[in-house]
Amino acid sequence: MRRTRGLLSIAMVALVAGCGSPDVVGGADGTGTDAPESDGAADSGAETTGLNDAVADTELEIDVVQAKPGEFGYPCDANDECFSGFCVPTPGGSVCTQLCESACPDGFVCRPQLQGDVTFVCLPKWLYLCSPCNVASDCTQSASDVGHFCIDYGAEGHFCGGECKSDGRCPANYSCQNVPVGGGVIEKQCVPDSQTCECSPLAVQLQLDTTCTVTNEFGSCRGSRVCSPNGLTACDALTPAAETCNGQDDNCNGATDDLPPDYQCAKQNANGVCLGKGTCVGGVEICDAPSAQPEVCDGTDNDCDNATDESFVDTDIDGKADCVDEDDDDDGVPDTSDNCPLVKNADQANNDGDAQGDACDPDDDNDSVPDETDCAPLDGNVKPGAIELCDNIDNDCNGKTDDNLCDDGNPCTDDKCQGTDCVHTPNNNPCDDGTVCTQSDKCVDGVCKGNNPLDCNDNKPCTEDKCDPVTGCSNLVAPNGFPCEDGSVCTINDTCVEGKCKAGVQNPCNDNNVCTIDFCDALQQTCVHQPTTAGEFTNPSNPNFQSCNAASPGTCKVYSCNGLTGDCEIKNQGDGKSCGVKEACPPCSGLLDCLLCEPEVAHTCQGGSCEPDFSGVTCGSTSCAGGCAGLCVAPCGFAICLPLE
Repeated sequence: MRRTRGLLSIAMVALVAGCGSPDVVGGADGTGTDAPESDGAADSGAETTGLNDAVADTELEIDVVQAKPGEFGYPCDANDECFSGFCVPTPGGSVCTQLCESACPDGFVCRPQLQGDVTFVCLPKWLYLCSPCNVASDCTQSASDVGHFCIDYGAEGHFCGGECKSDGRCPANYSCQNVPVGGGVIEKQCVPDSQTCECSPLAVQLQLDTTCTVTNEFGSCRGSRVCSPNGLTACDALTPAAETCNGQDDNCNGATDDLPPDYQCAKQNANGVCLGKGTCVGGVEICDAPSAQPEVCDGTDNDCDNATDESFVDTDIDGKADCVDEDDDDDGVPDTSDNCPLVKNADQANNDGDAQGDACDPDDDNDSVPDETDCAPLDGNVKPGAIELCDNIDNDCNGKTDDNLCDDGNPCTDDKCQGTDCVHTPNNNPCDDGTVCTQSDKCVDGVCKGNNPLDCNDNKPCTEDKCDPVTGCSNLVAPNGFPCEDGSVCTINDTCVEGKCKAGVQNPCNDNNVCTIDFCDALQQTCVHQPTTAGEFTNPSNPNFQSCNAASPGTCKVYSCNGLTGDCEIKNQGDGKSCGVKEACPPCSGLLDCLLCEPEVAHTCQGGSCEPDFSGVTCGSTSCAGGCAGLCVAPCGFAICLPLE
């Protein structure tokens, strides 16, 4: 029979699936003790006990790539197929081995083979490494194969370790670690770095098994796991459960129906579950619990839910339903005499004296208006719809006191009721005088006064700037001929033409001083009054005359002359504005009207005007000779009699 040849590696003994980290290690007798937890150092070779002599990831392979039939490492079924005469089992299947004539390949050791005469041959060092086991002997292949222990992996079961004490070496992906092996003994064993084991072909062939457990809060049940063609089976142990009266050991403690005397039992129906004391006889339970009943209001837990009368009203939440409570609102007043039995009111207040207390009466003042909409629920005279009175009370509940009964319509008075009379007190409140042309209006002595007039000037000379009390400012184009100012001093009487200010006539700049030459300087935009001495001004009807003063330009000399002798003298000096101007005399109808003229000479009324009259002047006399029937005056030192008309 021809077989496929290839690389046969001791790594075939690495069992991967289905195992956890070893917690308890079994000894040679299959017992176990708690194992130390892994500190995560397996990959680095550190042992779980903290010792530093572990050897990890040692590559121990058999190079059989070139193996030929009969040679070492060649697959076989019988001894006669091998040159050495020995076909030996390995985790991956049987192969031809060799005699111990020289050192054995890695992963093999020299041991005696008992087939007739004792012969030393190379045998696998770890034939059952990571295979399921129950006792240490399950991990050895002969009496000479020693140092392997059955390690407890907790609930997952027990699996074989591999001896590494002799040289500290292990297959790849295994570490040499110190593990407890029972009886308080610690031994070095090869354990998988993955902390899990899976079935090798040899373990499947031999259907190797191990015990396992399923544990929870109720107990621990034992079962087994077997290497099958599909791998390591799940633990077939029962799941521990609370012990019940059923003729079975529910919690796997080795006793059936081991319930305590008078244990708690329950009866269940559609109304609920009631508890009682039970007795188990031959797997049959006898329970003295009552049967649950529908809940009724009687102070009893009828449905066994630990609540009494829970479906009934308990107003004061004192644990007693109203149907059995003598004081439903817990106010200290028995329901039979309580005017509000469901509303706490120890004072029993009753404003309107009806059958209901205020605490539960929807209309405490009995005015047919519910309290919730009544602004004075205890005053029957105050309610919505009542007639408002001048009494500082909101009689009709509209939120307004006296409803402006005293309102005089003047915002500048504070109006209120005083007793049954209205009082109007002036205030200083802001107000509105009714026109937008004033701002910051304010009440003054009970009248709204406008302040801070609105400035409507748009600074355009040919617009009429007005303010309408309603619409406010308006700036309309002024009509033609509307006076304006073109901005030049040298023009006067400027007017608007088609909305633009046109220059008027030349400004004469007349200062009414005949002793100045007047003109306008357009460049400097100013009137010029240049003093002059030119010109002599006389009044033919007045012996006085005037002239501009050469010594003081811009001023005037006034001369006084004797009309009889013609002698003249300077009478005074003026500012020139009256120089050459005849002193005025009023219109006359008689002599008396001319008395207001200049006193230096007499005047007579001629044709409605006063004219000088030198007739009848007698010089040298200061009195009127022979008396005077008229008015006697003495101009120039001579008396003159002026007849009265």
